[in-house]
Parts: sequence; C-alpha cells; structure tokens
Amino acid sequence: MLMLGLNSRTAQAESPKELSLTDCLNLARSQSLQTLQSSFNVKFVEASRHEIESARRPSLSGVGAFEKSDDVNTQLPDANKAVLRLEQTALPFTSSWIRANQKQFELRAAEFAHLESELDVSLLVKQLYFSILRDQDAILRLNEVEVQLKALLNSLIPRYSIGRTLPFDIIKIKSSLSDLVRTQELTEAQLDVEKTQLAQLIRLSSHDGSYDKVSFKTISNLPKLAFEDANPKSVEANPSIHALTEQLHAAEIGVTVAKANRYPSFIGAFEYGYTGQSANDMNRGWSLTFGLKLPLFDWGMISSQIAQESTNTQISRVKYEIAKEKAALDLNEALGLAKAHLADRNRLQALIPETKKASLISIDRYKRGAVGILEASEATNLWIQTLLGERSSFYNFLTDLAKIDRLRGTSEYESL
Repeated sequence: MLMLGLNSRTAQAESPKELSLTDCLNLARSQSLQTLQSSFNVKFVEASRHEIESARRPSLSGVGAFEKSDDVNTQLPDANKAVLRLEQTALPFTSSWIRANQKQFELRAAEFAHLESELDVSLLVKQLYFSILRDQDAILRLNEVEVQLKALLNSLIPRYSIGRTLPFDIIKIKSSLSDLVRTQELTEAQLDVEKTQLAQLIRLSSHDGSYDKVSFKTISNLPKLAFEDANPKSVEANPSIHALTEQLHAAEIGVTVAKANRYPSFIGAFEYGYTGQSANDMNRGWSLTFGLKLPLFDWGMISSQIAQESTNTQISRVKYEIAKEKAALDLNEALGLAKAHLADRNRLQALIPETKKASLISIDRYKRGAVGILEASEATNLWIQTLLGERSSFYNFLTDLAKIDRLRGTSEYESL
C-alpha cells in the first residue's frame, strides 16, 4: 500500500488510517479540481448576470468640461460645466433589459452544471473505490489458493525425488503456480494505479512514497435495488438534463433579445450643477433630457442575429432531447446490468463452498493416487475462477448502482 497524507488545504495533520466511501466522497467534493473549476464558472456567470442587471439601474456620474476660445460667442451655452449626471440607459424596451432575464437562466444552468460535475466526480470516486476493494479481495483469495498449491507441490517433491511422481505433474503444478503469481502481480500493479488515481482525485498527497498508513473500509453487504423498471421520467432529476433545460430557456430568450434590437431605445438623463458659456459666467441649475433612438435600416444585421439565435435555440432543443433519450437508455442498461450482476454474484457465492470442497478433495485424491493431475488442476482452476468471478460481480453490481445514482441524480447508494 501507499502512504497518503492530506494536502495543505485540509484541516487534518495526518492521513486517516482507514477511509470509507463517504470519506472519499466528502474529500472529492470539497477538494477535487473538477468541482473547483465548475464552482468558478458559477461565480463567473453570477458576475456576468450582475453586470447586465446593473444596466437596469440609473448610473450616477460626475461630468466636467472646460472650453475656451478667442470668440466666446461661438461656444455653446453649456460648453463649460461641472455637474452631477443621473442617467438611465436601459429601460424595459431595450435588449439589455431582456438580456438580464437570459443571464438568470444561464446562471441556473451553471449551477446545475456544478452539481453535474460533483456527481461525475462522485461516480469516478465510487468506481475507483470499488475497483480497489475488488482487487484487494482478489489478491486475498489468490493467496488462499496459492497456499493449497504450494502445499501440494511440497508434498510431491519428495515423491518425485525417489521416482514415484511423473515429471509432468511437477511441471503442471509449477505452471499453475506461475499463472497464479502472474495474476497476483498484475492485480497488485493495477491496484497501485487505482490507489494513485483515487489519491489524486480526492487531493491526497504522498509523504514518503508508501501507502502503508491508508486503507479502505471494506463493504460486505449489498444494498437492494430501489426500483425495478426504468422509464424516461426516472432521469428528470438528472442535473445534466436540468442544465440543458436552462440552456434551452436561455437560448429562447436570446431570440427575444435579438428581436428587441428593433425596438426604440430610450435614454433619460438628469443633470444638476454649474454650466455656462464660459468659465467666468457659470450658473447653478438643472436640466432634464430625453432621447429616442429608432433603428431604420441596418443591412439585415438584426435579421441575421435573430436567425443565429433561432438556430441556437433549435440546437439546444436537440441537445436536450438527445441527452434525455440517452440518459433513459443508459439508465435502462445500468438497471439491466445491475440485475444480471446481482444474480451472477448470488449464483457464484453459492458455488464457492462447493468448488473449494471439490478442489481440496481432488488434491487429496491426487495425493492418494486416485485421480490424475489434470483433474486436480482443473478443480483448482474452477475454484479460482469462482472466487474471482464472485468478487467481480459483487463490485460490478455496486458500480451499476453508482451509475444509476448518477443518471437519476440521487444519492441512494452512497452509504454502503
């Protein structure tokens, strides 16, 4: 194992000795770079929304102007001024006012995207966690079989030395042991990679290059399926679907924003302060101004903007429908696989005692000369396959449940 320690962002000084699935999920949600990036995106969209909404409110500014020429009569009555100006540039008739509503939907889409990122990270954590436990269990079971094969080999070597055992029998057992050791080594290498990936995902750092102080809490009981049949409505809580829904609403408002560019633009301003034709005769007073801007001809620019936004709306709607259909199909597939893996695990679990017994009996009969080495070896291989198959189906079922949680946008299978 590797020795993992919490990085500087955590409050703990040392790594816990045992991490549960809940511990790993909490670390990932609070520290993973993926969720951090999506949270920054939410802040960015929030700032953008605030910028647009600010245009709805009047702006207050100070205005100063100084003009001097050789002929004062050529200067305007307010050529020189020092005033406060209150201006409203985004009344409800302009596109800026409508765009603020669009930004609100974009913000909600970003928030759902953040939740989507958290669930994606959680799914990856679960997959790695279950893979680690699967490989650890596989190594333990391979060790159990290795003990039996080594005991058989040790019992044959003395017999072989006096000519009572065929050379093929020794080679067969050594070959089986070699295959077993190779499987163990490959599994251990894979286990090391999975632990490193999980450590990186939940932002754990290595202190001295070993994982000896961190272990992962085992899972012994399987949860029950929360539902038996999948239907399209089962994915309505999926944050990915919600994010696309809000993006669709934002795109629809985008069409309205583009059309609003054809509406009149109103500008109202109020000034109070000192104005005058020259700097020497400035007087205090106020002025109120209203302006109207009506687009008459723009070479088809606004029509092009409307066409772009309409096409974007159609694209968003198609994306939403595709994602919803795919999520429903994936949920149906995950549910089917969960049922198959659960049934397979139950069958193999019932076979384990029988295959173990058959293997041990075959080895014992071989020692007494009642059966050949091929029968004893085949019985042992069957035992190995049953052990590994049961563990694989066990954790595949848990992975299926994790996928179901992700597709349904729930967390029913996190407390294992």
